[in-house]
Amino acid sequence: MKVHVVIPIGVSTPGTPVMDLLRRSVRSAKEQTYSDFSLTVASDENVSEECKQFLLSENVNVDWYSPASFFRRGGIWKKITESWKKRESEYVAFLHYDDLWDSKKLEFQIPFMDENSLNSSWSETYVMDD
Repeated sequence: MKVHVVIPIGVSTPGTPVMDLLRRSVRSAKEQTYSDFSLTVASDENVSEECKQFLLSENVNVDWYSPASFFRRGGIWKKITESWKKRESEYVAFLHYDDLWDSKKLEFQIPFMDENSLNSSWSETYVMDD
């Protein structure tokens, strides 16, 4: 596997994660035209049943973390990095559950990094909805 993508989610306030945003985010990652990647959701165990059922229905890897890990030392970044460590890959990436990726993001970004011997890169971002 060339790339391991992690989406961290947790319950920081009541009503999170917002399911519509999570659905759209996961699907935007899964719709990549680049195929050599793995997708993992790093989730607190205390997300809603609706959220758990959605993750099962999408057939994504899920790494479960203790409830309220969002507030513990390392927080969201600890979940991301711990999930990255569990799977061998040349590159790692993340997106938040309320972010969307263009379907060709990895198709363009990974070859660009390879061709230019880059260790890291940042994609262009757009605010779609104020």
